[in-house]
Amino acid sequence: MPIEASHDGKAKERQSKVDKKTNQRFVTPIVTLLNGLLSLLLAIIVLDLPHSNFKTPFIRSGDSDFYVMISSNIRDSGWAVNNSHLGYPKGQHLNDFPQTADNLHILILKFLNIFTTDAKSVNIFYVLTFIFASTAMFFATKRLVKNNLIAIVVSQLFAFAPYHLIRGSNHLFLSGYYAIPLVLITLYFLTQKTNISYKEIIIVAIISASTGAYYGIFSLFTCLLCVLICFVNGGIKKNIYLKKSVIFGAVSAITFILNLLPSLLYIMKHGENTSVASRSPGETEIYGLQITDMFFPRTGHRIGTFARLAGKIHDTPVPSELGQALGIIASLSIILVGMLAFRSFFSDKKFP
Repeated sequence: MPIEASHDGKAKERQSKVDKKTNQRFVTPIVTLLNGLLSLLLAIIVLDLPHSNFKTPFIRSGDSDFYVMISSNIRDSGWAVNNSHLGYPKGQHLNDFPQTADNLHILILKFLNIFTTDAKSVNIFYVLTFIFASTAMFFATKRLVKNNLIAIVVSQLFAFAPYHLIRGSNHLFLSGYYAIPLVLITLYFLTQKTNISYKEIIIVAIISASTGAYYGIFSLFTCLLCVLICFVNGGIKKNIYLKKSVIFGAVSAITFILNLLPSLLYIMKHGENTSVASRSPGETEIYGLQITDMFFPRTGHRIGTFARLAGKIHDTPVPSELGQALGIIASLSIILVGMLAFRSFFSDKKFP
């Protein structure tokens, strides 16, 4: 009897695990869909979409007209680089002003142009970036914690970060930062010796290298750090995680170069156009990251005290570019993580 009872207990335990996995297969897609719909609902409220004019860019400043032009190029010529209706007399050619590092974003715009065009495509793309960002962060968070509520809250905070709202449709492709959570969770798991399939590594690497130079280069630098950690943890021989991290970096770098190849070949043939987007050394201060801006309130904050504080911070001879504020929850979280890491460094307790 005791032996039979033991077998029955193990069988029930195995069946329980199978039932749990089966439930997760059905529950997770449903929760993911609901999370995406929640981000869409919040975007409708925050952006006041019912009273917005989709026929013109939501924000008429910065580079908003440039992205409408990109959408027009896609409509007229099939891709973002050329347009015979612009750039009189020989037509427009943007090969010496590289945009194809954003090929995935351009592909999404091309798909939207099937149903609508120009400013409407740009505005719809911007709304979709909230769904993309929340979905990517939900996926990444669920890999770390099993709690759906935590994953939903974290994903919505990420999607509606001040950076996203301030960049807006005038920095359209920068608003598509959904690749970042996928890159970080993939590389983090490699450093923790968690199994990640080659298929997942390649897909994430391609996405990260096709959503803009900023995020592509960020991913490569993060991958370099991952390679160093994997090497320190396991050496070179029979280190599958080191191999996978190197593959991630190689695929990402090759994809990045292939995306920019038309521009690179054009510049090699016709020479560099020094009048296009030339930057002076002083602009590293204007457009560079400032740590204080990350942890202080954003400009134009809805709370008067925070708005005045932000105004004082930015009232300097060399103010940095807007959109760097993390928000109070992200700022406090980083400070807390830093304190825990510092404490664990000087104690026997392992950092979680």
